[in-house]
Amino acid sequence: AQASKLSTASFSAVDIINTINRFYAYASQSLFFTKGLTEINALRRTADHKSTLVWSVKSSREALTQVGQSEINAVKLTLRLRAPHNTNVMPEHWLVTSAQVAKEVFPSRFHPLFSPHRLPTPTFGLALSLSARLSATNSRLFATLPLPVSTSLPVHINATWILAQDRRSIRYDAPDATGQRPLDTLYNEYLLMELIAPLYVKTLALVLLHHPKLARQFWPGKAQDGPSRVIATEIHKRMVSTKEAVLLSAQNQPISPSNAIIHLSRKVPMSIRTILTELQVPNYVPYPYFDTSFLEDWGSLRFDVAKEFSRILRHNAAALKKLWPTRDPTNPAFTFKELLSATDYLLKERESLEGLPLLLRGDGELVEFQSSGRRKIFASHRSDLARLFDESVIVHLNFSDAAAQGLAKLNLNVADLDPQGMRELLAHEGRAISPASTKIVSKAELEWHKRLLEFLASPACPVKLEDVADLPLLPAFGRELVVSLNHANGGGVWWRSRYEDRNLTAILLQLGVVEVDVPPGGTQGANTADLAGILRLFGQLSLSPTQILKKVASEDWNGFVEYLKLWVQVHYITKLSPAEFQTLTALPLFQGRQGINELPFVPASQVLMLPESAELNTLARYLPPGQTFAEHSSHLAAIFQRGKATKKRKLSFENLLGQLRIPHQLAQDEESSFSALLQLIATHHVGRYNNQLIPNGNRVLRRPSELFDHRVELFSTAFEGRQDLFVHPNFRGSIDRLVDLGVQSEITSQRLLECLRAVDRDARQGQDLVRRASWLWDYINAAPPQLRQIAFDTIRGLRFLPRQAQRHPSDPDFDTYARDLPNVVSLDDLCTLEHEPVVWTQRARFSSLPSAHLKAIYPNIGEPAPVDVVQHLVSLDNWTWRAADQVVFDLTYDVDGRFVARKFLLPFRSLLVEAGAHEYRVASLPSTKSAAKTSHPEMIRAGWNDLRQTGQLLDICFQVDGQEVPAHRGMLAAAIPHFKTAFAGSFRESVTFAEGSELPVYPLPGEEAESAFAVQAIVDANAALDDLLDLMELSNLWDVSELTSQAVQAIVELRLIRFDNCDRILERAEECQIKVLITICQETKKQNKWA
Repeated sequence: AQASKLSTASFSAVDIINTINRFYAYASQSLFFTKGLTEINALRRTADHKSTLVWSVKSSREALTQVGQSEINAVKLTLRLRAPHNTNVMPEHWLVTSAQVAKEVFPSRFHPLFSPHRLPTPTFGLALSLSARLSATNSRLFATLPLPVSTSLPVHINATWILAQDRRSIRYDAPDATGQRPLDTLYNEYLLMELIAPLYVKTLALVLLHHPKLARQFWPGKAQDGPSRVIATEIHKRMVSTKEAVLLSAQNQPISPSNAIIHLSRKVPMSIRTILTELQVPNYVPYPYFDTSFLEDWGSLRFDVAKEFSRILRHNAAALKKLWPTRDPTNPAFTFKELLSATDYLLKERESLEGLPLLLRGDGELVEFQSSGRRKIFASHRSDLARLFDESVIVHLNFSDAAAQGLAKLNLNVADLDPQGMRELLAHEGRAISPASTKIVSKAELEWHKRLLEFLASPACPVKLEDVADLPLLPAFGRELVVSLNHANGGGVWWRSRYEDRNLTAILLQLGVVEVDVPPGGTQGANTADLAGILRLFGQLSLSPTQILKKVASEDWNGFVEYLKLWVQVHYITKLSPAEFQTLTALPLFQGRQGINELPFVPASQVLMLPESAELNTLARYLPPGQTFAEHSSHLAAIFQRGKATKKRKLSFENLLGQLRIPHQLAQDEESSFSALLQLIATHHVGRYNNQLIPNGNRVLRRPSELFDHRVELFSTAFEGRQDLFVHPNFRGSIDRLVDLGVQSEITSQRLLECLRAVDRDARQGQDLVRRASWLWDYINAAPPQLRQIAFDTIRGLRFLPRQAQRHPSDPDFDTYARDLPNVVSLDDLCTLEHEPVVWTQRARFSSLPSAHLKAIYPNIGEPAPVDVVQHLVSLDNWTWRAADQVVFDLTYDVDGRFVARKFLLPFRSLLVEAGAHEYRVASLPSTKSAAKTSHPEMIRAGWNDLRQTGQLLDICFQVDGQEVPAHRGMLAAAIPHFKTAFAGSFRESVTFAEGSELPVYPLPGEEAESAFAVQAIVDANAALDDLLDLMELSNLWDVSELTSQAVQAIVELRLIRFDNCDRILERAEECQIKVLITICQETKKQNKWA
């Protein structure tokens, strides 16, 4: 290579290898159009003269079958490629077509070119890659071998070209200024247009036959370079006339363009393609491979334009209906949107829709557009009509209102709702509604009629009820019946307002009246549901109260009565005609009573109305049984106010009281009703009531003036127990009103005298009147003014005063001499204090002294009569009289000729002492000065005693008669010498007490026990004299001076020293040498020398 003269450049072994490797790209494309060459290899000889493969390209050919007779050769070329530096063999599959044309076939103007350019018999061919991994953008021109000229077509093109001078491209010059082009350029262009373009078309048909999935990728588009653009344009021109089956129909069959209906994508919406594809039209090509925008005029080719589309649909109407609704909801044949798009396209193209199955009803069925004489499909009020009838009568709701209205303007079987359309709907409805006055329907149909009326009443509905007035459309309330508007307006029914009371509705049903609801938004009957209208209706029925109550349920009639009473007012009644007013008075609207019989409903013309606030139920048993009465009500009063005849039936209270039948005695079960009657009379009667009316405590009816007010304490006290004089307790709630009727509540002199006489009568009957008499005496003692009108002699003999129990002024022992008197006495049985000494046996003392005010009224109160004084002296004749020297004051009992002065003599003590009586006196203990502070011994004793009471430091215990007395040795030894000797010596008591061990217990004889108990407590002050003297002697023996002093003090303070035992006490005191007691006894003897 280096010695070669091909190039002046220097070559190395590596450069040669790189050159060989670059040649692989050309070698891999050099076997398409060669005849004898089938393999190209690159070998490398090694140093040991062996050959190794660098890369290789091998081919094999397989002829393809063709349809009919063909002038081209077609083979399937398989390349097996082994690239440099790769040991794997990669296969590639290609379709290669070729043809040859004799030189004579060329136009004569090109013949001179064959010899100068040494052109062989012209051949041409195409190579198409069947391998998906290869890109079609690498296509190029071939002159048997590849030229470095790329094209924008998806195929390699080979031909006998006239090449340019550089042999690297073909001659293809642009026109000069005059528009002329060189002949060799025209020769190459002839090859492109007249030979390669037809071959291309045939090759496309061959690809579609053998490789339909790859057919689209080999169709030329709008090319960029000149040769490619010429071929692409020529191919599209040949589509008009070619017989080659280069297109694929909707049934996946090859078809030539001249025999096909081709989808025109640039003008026709995709929905047309979808529908025709789903219809499987045999000659329809939904996806044409060529670009329809290449040419403006496609000659005789047929496309799926509006006219062609409508023609196909008319012939395939049944097939299209079967495709709707979709067989597979998840994968529909075509959608509503596509259906609507197709319809809009036809309308825009002004194509008639008649006979086309593109009308989608509300029920989802696809039907044809028909002439206007057929049954209509409605485009307006679709939701309402679908709800009332069914969805088959409307355009599908998926159509917009604008689209539906557009269909209605086509003058076909789509229309807007109007009266005639409504009649047509009703006539074809399953109920087949035709003109009639009434019609029997089911409950479900009644509900349908109500919905229909609501629709007719809606503002948007173009059809009004009056437009179909002869059709039975109005449902009768509560009945399975409908009536026409004409029949209802003729007076055959009762118009029922939507606000009508349900009770009125209920009774009219029971009375057989046909009711019809006022249509929504209607005005029929709007003014009839007032008082006058209802009365006119009942007047037309001509039913008696008994007939009405027999037909109507009581509960419903009661509800109706309450409703009607809202209208029974003076304002409305005055406007009634005489006939209407008569009907009102004849209706059983009011409750009444006839004796004890309750009448739930009676007419106003048959009752007497009680005054206001008079309750019929409570007064019924006291009213005449032959007359019907009713309670007062504003409604009944409004009726009675209209005429003179009816006014008489309105009772006043005076008239009512005159008709009452008052019993003589009240039964227990009558209390409630009679109480109401009593309150009624008390409220409305003016002045005093002079007949028997008020029940006393025994339920006997008395005149009010015969009874007393129980709240007046004088009356309730004086007449206690007299139930016949007071209002019965169950009727006292209205006592104030009963007082106005005449019940006695004022205290007059006459009433006061009656009270005193009542107490006197009870006292003489032996009743216990102390409490009552005490209160009454307090009342009298306050000197009420009424007493001034009562003479003293009138009341002095009446027993109404309590007395003191003790009769003698000072000594109750002498009460045995007094005259027996009851606990409650008269003024003649009592005396004042100043007269007590001379009359106490005959008269008692006041429980409380008469007041000065009372004495001012009765100055002689409490003064005894002379006969009382004489009788008093006579009663004292059996007494025992003593000399003054024998009477002793302060003596406890009679002894040795001396007698105790009686208590009643105490007021006269000083006088009797002057007369010779004696006073027994006992000397007192000498006074001791109290220290300013507690003495030390007392503090020590209190401290020991506190320790003993709290159980602290106890070290000895005495047992007496089973009872244990704990004590302190130290305290006992310090206070009592006996214990000091016992505890300090060698006696058993000397044993000391160890902490934590039990206290030593010593039983004591009785004498020592007395001493021990004396330490614990003070001797009872009520002990007998002998016991106190013994205690004094024992304490003195034990040298317990404190106990001794206490014993002496008790003897003196208890006044146990008397003149008969004074010497004995003195003797015992001297024996014990107790100076205090000795002194007292001696002083006592001196003070009582009379003894």
